[in-house]
Amino acid sequence: MSFNVPTILIGLGGIGSNIANMVYGRVPPEQRGRVAIHAFDTDANSISKLEHLRNSATQTSTSHSVNEYLQANPEVLKWFPNNPQIKRKTMTDGAGQVRAVSRLAFRSAMSQGKLNAMWDGIERIFPVDSHAESYNVRVIIISSLVGGTGSGIFLQIALYLREMLERKLNSESVLIRGVFLLPDILVRSNTVDQTEWEAVQGNGYASLKELNAISLSASGNHKQNVTIELEYRPNQIDLEGRTAHAITDKHLPYDFCFLFDYENTKGQHLTNVSEYIDQVARSVYLQLFSPISARSFSQEDNQIRSLVESNGQARYCGAGVASLTYPYEEIVDYCALKWSISGLDDSWLRLDKLFNDEKKRHDDDLRNGIHNEKPKIRELYVKYFEQIVNDQEKPNPFFRQLEYQVHEIEDKGKKGASKADIFLSEVEEYAKKVLKDDVELKEDYEDHCVLDGGKLKIKDRAKQEINRMESALEDYAKEINKKINEYSHFIVYQIIDADYHSTNGVNGSRFQLNTWILKKDSPIHPVGVRYLLYSIHNKLIKKISHLKEENRRFKEQIERYQDIYDLDRNDGDVDDAVRRVDKALKQGFVSSVFRNQFKDFIDEYTEKASHQLSTLNRYKYSMLLELVFSALNQSIKEMIEDWQRFFDHLIETRETLLLEINQLARKFDGVSDPTKRYVLANKEMLEQTWERIRQSVDHGFLPDSISQKIYQSLYNRFIERKTNRRAEEFYKETKVEVFFRENVLNFCRNELASKHHDKLDLTITQALRIEASRLGIDPDDYLYKRMKAIEELAQPYVPITNEYRSLKYWGLHTESFNLLSEQLQNELFNEKQIVDDAFKRNEIVCYRAHYGLSVSDFTKFSSGKNGKPPGVYYEAYHRLVSKLNEDENRTITPHLDRNWHLPAYMPDLNPERAELETNRTDRALLLGVIYGWLQLVNSDGKRVYQYSGNQGTKLLLKFGEKVEEDTFNLHEALPHNPVIYDEILERFQETQETQIRNNREIHEHDFIRGAVEISKVRKDGIRNILDLVLAYDQEFISNPSLTERANRLRQCLLTEICEYFKKVKRTESAKRGAANLIYQLWKESEVRQITPQDSEEYHKWLNDINNKLNSLNQERVLV
Repeated sequence: MSFNVPTILIGLGGIGSNIANMVYGRVPPEQRGRVAIHAFDTDANSISKLEHLRNSATQTSTSHSVNEYLQANPEVLKWFPNNPQIKRKTMTDGAGQVRAVSRLAFRSAMSQGKLNAMWDGIERIFPVDSHAESYNVRVIIISSLVGGTGSGIFLQIALYLREMLERKLNSESVLIRGVFLLPDILVRSNTVDQTEWEAVQGNGYASLKELNAISLSASGNHKQNVTIELEYRPNQIDLEGRTAHAITDKHLPYDFCFLFDYENTKGQHLTNVSEYIDQVARSVYLQLFSPISARSFSQEDNQIRSLVESNGQARYCGAGVASLTYPYEEIVDYCALKWSISGLDDSWLRLDKLFNDEKKRHDDDLRNGIHNEKPKIRELYVKYFEQIVNDQEKPNPFFRQLEYQVHEIEDKGKKGASKADIFLSEVEEYAKKVLKDDVELKEDYEDHCVLDGGKLKIKDRAKQEINRMESALEDYAKEINKKINEYSHFIVYQIIDADYHSTNGVNGSRFQLNTWILKKDSPIHPVGVRYLLYSIHNKLIKKISHLKEENRRFKEQIERYQDIYDLDRNDGDVDDAVRRVDKALKQGFVSSVFRNQFKDFIDEYTEKASHQLSTLNRYKYSMLLELVFSALNQSIKEMIEDWQRFFDHLIETRETLLLEINQLARKFDGVSDPTKRYVLANKEMLEQTWERIRQSVDHGFLPDSISQKIYQSLYNRFIERKTNRRAEEFYKETKVEVFFRENVLNFCRNELASKHHDKLDLTITQALRIEASRLGIDPDDYLYKRMKAIEELAQPYVPITNEYRSLKYWGLHTESFNLLSEQLQNELFNEKQIVDDAFKRNEIVCYRAHYGLSVSDFTKFSSGKNGKPPGVYYEAYHRLVSKLNEDENRTITPHLDRNWHLPAYMPDLNPERAELETNRTDRALLLGVIYGWLQLVNSDGKRVYQYSGNQGTKLLLKFGEKVEEDTFNLHEALPHNPVIYDEILERFQETQETQIRNNREIHEHDFIRGAVEISKVRKDGIRNILDLVLAYDQEFISNPSLTERANRLRQCLLTEICEYFKKVKRTESAKRGAANLIYQLWKESEVRQITPQDSEEYHKWLNDINNKLNSLNQERVLV
């Protein structure tokens, strides 16, 4: 197929590079091995933004100023504008609207070897193999003809690539196609400032003028009578080493050029530049890389014959494309957004809404003087959750499922105990176990707090045992406080923090929070996580309150232990156990018979010390739980705050998603590009599509992986903030909207695409039939109407003409085509369809092209004919040229060469204009000589021409050299001096009108007197103006082109005489007067008199004279 032909895609300037990038992006990856892409631009920043061109682009500008480059390369001064303002410009500024600066920058880039990257890309598409056949290759160069960059190099890059590729491939089978956007696309869309309109429109005219002139020269059209020179690469020499800048038949820039203007063939237009860029990208892609390309290139083969018939002029084309699309991706996006919003409203944010409603009622009551307890979200969230779960009249599947998630699931799927209760119970058991497993605390402290009954019974050893026991209880109490503080931090770390370092954020221990959120039995939905955290928080508050009270009592008991041995609290002394035992030991024998104080104290001490030990042991566990629960509660509160912020951001995210839904609902209603039409895409149709599937989707549910990802994200952020990791990121909020889009919204989108594709993934034919059904219209009638509208919208963006070759194709997927009835297939496509699976199932495209156009078909470039005014490009260009002719520094040339605005260097784009300029120079020569304004004078020993004008006299110059006396030299020099020949014609007009106004006799008019006897151009054998003309081609006999010019001048003189008399006299009198002057000039001509009457020249002159006299109804000259 044709899209397997090696293809080189070149983008020039910002617009051209952008389009090339878009076209390449549409090429399937498997086809890109045969496609090279490259861009040229002066702006590196613009290139860097284009995905496919970042490593395939050349920045043509350098850091040097224009003047610096000119000084280093003086040879370019021959063509570069002599404008001080331009010379101060740096080439890194971009070419702006100055095409010559872009040409200079491109030449500099070539000199520096910057095109190597382009050739690396080109080499890639020509693999080394054993086949001997030569390659065909397509080159597509895309640019605007508006600014400076692209239009400043579009000719050179084409000529350079053709030369190098033909040399590389040893073949002339290189097809170069140009794709050019014309200035009004930017002008009429107000993309460029109004002050630049003239410059960009002038650039467009100049670009096409150059392209046309060079193409005609390369095609062998020699009517231009101008040798055009263009240096398209440095060191441009032929095989003999001679400078070779002249355009020859080997220098055809483009085989075809597709032009895109503001209006299409129906005079309709798009809205903005981006739509035109898209239009061009779509057209180029279809031409080159779609299945249409095979037919398109076959059409271009036929076009070759037209080029031959038109002498190489019919190489311009226009194209247009329109499409009818069922926007599947956007419809999936719309339904995914609706699904996610529905989930937020009905599930995720439902409890928050209930709380906010309650909070609003409370605030309203306060304003009305009613004071109630402020609502607490930790309480109401749990309350609302349980109310919904237990609502038997309106069961809610989402919350019913969450209820199972926040409870442990027992055998056979039966709902077990609350995870909050189990978790806290496991935490309590774990805390107790930690203390219980502390061997040091038990063996070194607790076990020392056991009394030795034997020693207590022995008076000599009782005191020592009591003293030991007291010290042991005191040490145990201190160690308990130390240990429970240490263990509380350790335990909470194990409960909350330790999972941060585990795989998937969960170790699986029953006392760890993440186990119950992520693992038992599956990750909990974010709403369930909040419920669980609030439940734990509420339960912890109660437990902590109970423990605080319990521990307060324990502390009081422990602290009172020091005072319980004091019998008399009023004596000022505090008795402890040791002093009491001392007192008991001092009791006398007699008194001990009646009441043994020592025995009583030992019994009392044994009871109280044992109770103290029991209290310490109970306090040990209770206080540890208080510390653990308090620290745990603090972590839970902070986690709740993170989750609250997350859900607050979800509310904001909801608003953003709603806005996006509204934008999508109106996206295709508000499409300004008429070449893109859509099906099932307006707001009503989108809503109906969503309603078709909303009942079959789960609202609010998430896959376990997403629930886990959301929890882990917030959990990790909490731990990192807590432990001061990534300090610079602590205070950055989690990007909730991004997170929601990447996870929840993508989940919805993927679910719709995979499980509901039967309702959403439609062919364009199916979509049209569904839309017709919803509208109550016959499906076949509707399909025909919609598709025919696309055909009309695909009009090429060129003017309508009478002579062109038309191409029209439809592209659609096999499945879409097969769903059409045979009758519809015939009525719609008329065998112009291209059915291929390379086209999208959900789209049909129509591509139209006009081939065989000539420059004359583009009215904006026209000088005006058949009663029509000149085109805007023509007028803008010629306004610029008028300024240039007056003063080269007044404006900047729109051309690549400083001289190309002059007819002597390049003919005008319009043949009529070129003929007009030729006629003007012919008339200026004749009138300048007749009136004596063109004069022969002596200068440096030579007779040369000067002009005596309104501002004084000045020598005529051609290529900076004086013009010597031969008339053909003067004739060739006048096009180099447009100001002079314009002034001659203006002065003639003024002089004639003045002499007519003054009623001077016609024989006294300067025109008559100067024609009869020329006074300022004195030559031997030259008496009157007819002599000058008759002698013209005898001055340089070896040049045959002078004969053609002499014939033209002779006709011009005779016409000028007739027109002069017609202006001065009435019709018949004017004819007689003109005839008499012609008789006189012929009769008195010295050249005629010395020319043999039987010579060919004489007969030709005589024939011309007689024909003119005959047209004046006068007698013929006989001899």
